[in-house]
Amino acid sequence: MRDSLRVAVVYGGESVEHTVSCRSAATICRNLLSLGHTVIPIGISRDGRWSVQDCDFEDPDDPRIRFNESKEVCIRPGKGLHLMAKREALGIDIVFPVTHGTNGEDGRLQGLLDLGRIAYVGCGCTASSNGMHKYFSKILAREVGVPTLPAMVLDKRRIDLIQDSEDPYLGHLVQEIALRLANHIVVKPEDGGSSIGISVLHPITPQNLLKAMQETGRYSQNIMLEPWIDHVKELEVAVLTDGDAIEASDPGLLIDPMREHEHITTYEQKYLATDCAYIQIPAPVPAETATQISQYAIAVAKSIGIEGYARVDFFQDPSNGAIYFNEINTLPGMTGKSHFPLLANSIGYDWNRLLQTLIQEGLSSHQRKHACDTVAVE
Repeated sequence: MRDSLRVAVVYGGESVEHTVSCRSAATICRNLLSLGHTVIPIGISRDGRWSVQDCDFEDPDDPRIRFNESKEVCIRPGKGLHLMAKREALGIDIVFPVTHGTNGEDGRLQGLLDLGRIAYVGCGCTASSNGMHKYFSKILAREVGVPTLPAMVLDKRRIDLIQDSEDPYLGHLVQEIALRLANHIVVKPEDGGSSIGISVLHPITPQNLLKAMQETGRYSQNIMLEPWIDHVKELEVAVLTDGDAIEASDPGLLIDPMREHEHITTYEQKYLATDCAYIQIPAPVPAETATQISQYAIAVAKSIGIEGYARVDFFQDPSNGAIYFNEINTLPGMTGKSHFPLLANSIGYDWNRLLQTLIQEGLSSHQRKHACDTVAVE
């Protein structure tokens, strides 16, 4: 890998995690510049348009995306990134996607970059899609022996047909949920993140279930239900690919100073509050438990097929110590306070080593993708 590369940092997008993406991009751009790389910031507006941004990544901390038609960017299949107005290639070496959530973390962007024959950091389209869909990632985790909580997935189209809380289907659904899951449940988007659209029902009733499903349906076409664990502990592990090896940190424990007032750690408490949630590294768990969780994280990462990096999250039931895989984030937050870089730093990957490793992994992955023959027997 050359000492200096042209790195296009792609961020923003049509996701409810748009703002967090912008903050992650600011941190990554500053650190890439300090490493001597040339940074081309490409912002995706909330309506999905791409353009090169004029950002000062020293100040402010939150780069706003302003679509600039004269600097609009497109991807030409097989030809990479181009400026539309000038009809010329941007000439970048690699893309660093920092697009959390829908259309950026779910494999769609990754597939588009593959069609453009563009090298990029992080997971490919299949692993990204596998990781984005929580129910499917649970299935993959169970296949490699990692315990998960039971779950149900409901189609929003069926929920939209419910007239009111007296609908007979809703009464049958409450009975089924209580039988298959529990009387206390979590309702969440099956393909969402950052605790957006989540409700906790204590206990479940037709009225609160309908309200929760309608709220979740604002953000996803698929609504997932899981049992609620009282006083649940949330544990997180950083996973990285480095050459032939997959490395995992010890787990960290999510600490939410406001948790006693909330059933869950909300989006606001994760990113916007003055007294934000933070991660305690290492988590205060026995050494054998920490080792088991890290091994589980590697097993999940392998089953999903991650490349580059991911954060793997677990639940611990304090009543019996049981560990359950929760979800995997294939494009985790990368701000200065985000949990993934802090966990990575705990195993020797400071910002410089982390970014250089991720870029090298992205370049290597690109080479492997295009090493296969595209012509067989004609």
